[in-house]
Amino acid sequence: MDLLVFLASHPGEVVSHDETMAAVWRERFVNEYALTRCIADLRKALGEDARHTQYIENIPKRGYRVIAPVIRVADSSQEAAAPGHPPGHSIADATADALPAADRATPAAALGAVSHEDSLVDGRARGPAPATPPATPEERRVAETDVPARHELHRATLALAGLGLFTLGAGLAGLAPRLLPARPPDVSVLQLSLTPADGVRRTVRGTPGGSRTALAFTPDGRTLAFLGCAGDSTAIYLRRLDRDIADRLAGTDGAEVLAASPDGRALAFWANGQIRTVPISGGPVTRVCVTGNPQVPPFGLSWGDDGHIVYALEASGLWRVAVGGGRPAPVTTLRPGEASHGLPHVLPGSRAVLFTVRHSTLAWSREEIALQRLDRDERVRLLDHGADARYVPTGHLLFADFGSLAAVPFELETLAVTGPPVPLVEHVAQALNEASASEDSGSGQFAASATGDLAYLRREGGIAPSARLVLAWMDLRGHLSPLPVEPRHYVQPRLSPDGTRIATIVRNLESVDLWLYDLRRGAWTPLTEDADAQGFAWSPDGTELVVADPARTFVQAARAGAPARDVVRSDGARLLPSSWSRVGQVAFLTGLDSARLDIETITLRDPARRVMPFATHKAHEAFAEFSPDGRWIAYASGESGQDEVYVRPSADEGDRVQVSTGGGSNPIWRRDGREILFAARRGGGPGILLQAAPIDARPGGLAVGPTRTVLTLPDVELGLAVNGWDVASDGRRFLVAVHVRGDADPPVTHAEFVKHFGTRLPSAR
Repeated sequence: MDLLVFLASHPGEVVSHDETMAAVWRERFVNEYALTRCIADLRKALGEDARHTQYIENIPKRGYRVIAPVIRVADSSQEAAAPGHPPGHSIADATADALPAADRATPAAALGAVSHEDSLVDGRARGPAPATPPATPEERRVAETDVPARHELHRATLALAGLGLFTLGAGLAGLAPRLLPARPPDVSVLQLSLTPADGVRRTVRGTPGGSRTALAFTPDGRTLAFLGCAGDSTAIYLRRLDRDIADRLAGTDGAEVLAASPDGRALAFWANGQIRTVPISGGPVTRVCVTGNPQVPPFGLSWGDDGHIVYALEASGLWRVAVGGGRPAPVTTLRPGEASHGLPHVLPGSRAVLFTVRHSTLAWSREEIALQRLDRDERVRLLDHGADARYVPTGHLLFADFGSLAAVPFELETLAVTGPPVPLVEHVAQALNEASASEDSGSGQFAASATGDLAYLRREGGIAPSARLVLAWMDLRGHLSPLPVEPRHYVQPRLSPDGTRIATIVRNLESVDLWLYDLRRGAWTPLTEDADAQGFAWSPDGTELVVADPARTFVQAARAGAPARDVVRSDGARLLPSSWSRVGQVAFLTGLDSARLDIETITLRDPARRVMPFATHKAHEAFAEFSPDGRWIAYASGESGQDEVYVRPSADEGDRVQVSTGGGSNPIWRRDGREILFAARRGGGPGILLQAAPIDARPGGLAVGPTRTVLTLPDVELGLAVNGWDVASDGRRFLVAVHVRGDADPPVTHAEFVKHFGTRLPSAR
C-alpha cells in the first residue's frame, strides 16, 4: 500500500528504483528484489501483467510510473496515506504506534525477546537482556557461550505485529489475538559459533552456506549440522547445543546438500557425484545412488519417513530412491513452460512432497511452490511465489522469499494452505542472483527443528546484489578501455559482423532480455521483452539474430519492434544458439544440464528445420564457432579428458584437427579466417592465457600452425558454454565484459539461533 500511494503521488512521472526504495522503505535496507516483488503483487491485485500494463509501467533502466488516471480524494492539506495511517507514516510506523507504551519502548518484547540494548552500538554488540533468564542448564550454557544476535529480531517483531494491525484494519480482527499467545515461552536470540570451522562454504557471489542446503537440525533440536570450511576443504560439522564448539564428521569431505533422517540418527548428503548417508554418531559412509551429473550437486534432497530420499536434478523433475539403494524413479515431470523442479521437502507421513517450480532458467519472478502427492499422481499449486518451502510441526510452511523468511499456515491432514503468508525475518541468506544457473538454486539457508527452534545464516539483504559488469575494449597489451555504459549484468556480448553494434543479454530479476548497443551513437535498443533469452547469434549480414528462450527459438530483426519468426520449438530442451554461418547453418549447444552439452545444427533453408547432431562421440562440447566462409567450425570438446580446441568441416563428418595442446576453450575466428584465438589455462601459470593459432585452409584440408601466446588475460568474462567475448575486425582489439569489483563479504562464522521461534508463528487455525 505504501508503494502504491508513493507511485500514485507522482502520476505520469518516472520514479527511479533508488528513489522509490528510499521513500517507501526509508531507513530499512532492501534491494531491488523487494521492490520488484511488491510491483508484481500490485500488478496481480490490479489484474495486469508486465506485458499488458494499464496502471504501472516499467521503464527499462529508469524505474516505474503510474500511467492510469489518478484522482486525489484526500484533503489537499494532508499527505496521502494508507487507511488508518497518519500522514507521513508507513505501515511499519503505524505498527510501532499501535503497540502499548511499554512494548514501544522495547519493540522486541512482543516476541519475548531481547531489548534495544542488543542492537549494535559503536560497532559492537552488547550483551542480551532477556525478560527472564534461560530456564534450563542447556539454555543457560548456550546463552553464556554465544553472542546475542543483532537487531533483525526487532524487525521480525514489527513484521508480525504489523500483520496483526493490518488484518484488523482489513476487517479480519479474529486473526490478531492468535498472533501473540497470552503467555508464550521467552524467545532467546543467540549466535552459535561454528568453530573450529573457518566458516560456512559460500558461492562465487558470496552467499553464505553456498548454493545448496547447508543447515539441518536433528528432529530433537539438540544438534545443528552444517557445511563448514577449513582451508580449501569442506565437510559436515555437528554443533551440539550443549557444547561450545562443533565436531567435524569423518568421511564427509566435499559434502554438499544436507538432510537429516527422520529418526535423527543419520545425515544424507551429496559428494563426488553420489548421494550418501553417514551416522551422526560416526561410522561408515554408505552410498545410496549415483546422480545424473557428477559435477553439479542435486538441487535439494529430503529424507522421508518411508525410507526414501527425494532429490532434484538440474533442468529436470524430482526423483526418488530407497535409502538402502536401488534404481531412482521419477516423481514429477516438467510441464510445458516449466524450466525445473527443485528444493524438495517430504512431508511427515510421506504422502506428499513440497517443491519449487521454476518457469525460467535465470529470472526469478515467476516461480511457485507446489505439492506433489506420492500416493497418487496429483499436483497442487500452494503459493504463487516463494521457494524452498519446509513444513514445521506448528502447522506452517516456512519458505524463502527473496532473502527473507516467511510462513504460511498449512494443514497436514488436508495438505492445504489455510491462511495468508506472514513475513518473519529479513536478511536470511538465499542462493539467488548468482552468476551461473548451476548456483542459482533459490535454496534458503535456514533450518527449523521439531521443537520450535530456528537457525539461519545471515546476509545483508539476503541475496547477492546484482552483478555489475562494464563492456570494454582490451588491446594486445591487456589494457582495458571501458565503454561509456552503465554497469549491468551483461551476458554474452558479441559484435555485429560490421563491428558497429554490440548485442548482449542483460540479466535482471524480472527478465533476461536481448539488447543492442550502437557504438557510433552510444544508444541502447531493446530487442526482446520478458523473453528469458538463453542465447543468440548474429546473422552473417548483421540484419538479424537467432534467439532462444525455454519455449522456442526464433529469428529477430536487429531493430526495435520488428516481428519475430519461429525457427524450431524447443519443448523444454535447452537450445543455446552459438553461431550462424554464411550457408544458413545455425549451431546450438543442447543438453539437459550445464555440465553435459552437445553441438547440434539446423539449416534454416531446410523446410523441415531438422536438428542434426554435430559429432558422434560422447563428450562435453561447447563454443561452436563457424569460420567466416562457413566451411569450418571450431569448438571445444572434453573427449581427451580435458577441454581442447578442435576444427572440423561444417558440412560433413570430416576429420577434425586439434588446435590447442594442454587445454583450451572459447575459440573465436579472426575476421579474415586466418587465425583462431582461444583461452588456455596453464597449470601453475599466471591465470588464463589468450593464445592464437594460424590456420591455413588448403584444397586437401586444413593445417594448423604452432600456437603463440598473445597476452595474459585480466579478470574478464569469456562465457561458460557460448562465447561472451569477440574480436574486432583489425584483430588488435577484443570486446570483453569486466567485473566492477566491490568489497568482499567477510566469512560467516556464526549461525543465528532463535530459541522457541515456533511459539510466535500465527495460529494455523
